Amino acid sequence: MSFLTDPAWLAVIVAIIAIFPTIIIYLKQNNVKGLVYEVVSNTPVFSIEEAVKGKIQVLYNGKPIDYALLAVLKIWNYGNAPIEPSDYILPITFDFGNGAEVLDAEVLDTEPNDLKKEAILDVAANKVTLKPVLLNGKDSIQFKVLLTRYNPIKASARVRGVHQIITPDELPGKKIRRALLNISWRIIWPISAIIFPLSCLTSITLILIPFVVFHANLSDNRQILSYYPPSMASFANITFAVSIICVMLFLFPFSGSIGDYLARKSIKKMLKQMNKSS
Repeated sequence: MSFLTDPAWLAVIVAIIAIFPTIIIYLKQNNVKGLVYEVVSNTPVFSIEEAVKGKIQVLYNGKPIDYALLAVLKIWNYGNAPIEPSDYILPITFDFGNGAEVLDAEVLDTEPNDLKKEAILDVAANKVTLKPVLLNGKDSIQFKVLLTRYNPIKASARVRGVHQIITPDELPGKKIRRALLNISWRIIWPISAIIFPLSCLTSITLILIPFVVFHANLSDNRQILSYYPPSMASFANITFAVSIICVMLFLFPFSGSIGDYLARKSIKKMLKQMNKSS
């Protein structure tokens, strides 16, 4: 169990623990279907003030309107499994609430580009419906909607393998990272703020004592610790380890974004090799 007092080994252990949530999230999302929608922007186009409503008239396709807002929305499959047209029991529908009227809706952009030919929007009163379309993993559709009023949007669908349409804040990875950030902010960071300076000061003192007291001319950590009795050397190692752990724990909530790229890349390679071997 001596490796538990080795700062290098402890740093490796903490790093593995930090990247573990990212690996779990990725594996859970593998071969999973999931729909996310996001309101990219909502911008008022114009509004007629009450004082001049009887004097000014704005027509849209021959129909008078006194307010218009342009909303841009995006929907995508956040999983890796495709959503086939046959998976739709009820299509994806956006309800803009009572009193709102959809004047126009148009697809702006898709990923991949070829998806734009298949993405068809139907407009009916206060709703926009996306006709059943193949959405492979990470495929997305961005579209604009011209409205006469903006209410909270309700997105609904009945799709095989998809529990419900969620927002980006409800993504599994973001929930875990938000929880980790909350724990760190309330518990880990305050403790680290106290322990880290003390452990650093102790570590520096233990390193300097051989040079000041014994006039050592050494730079190797093990040789420096040889000036101390075994119990003191173990204490010094633990102190160094505590300093490293404090830094790692401070960065822990950001492990999803820091380690996400490396973890996903390595897991993808591993899965490809497994598929080839099978």
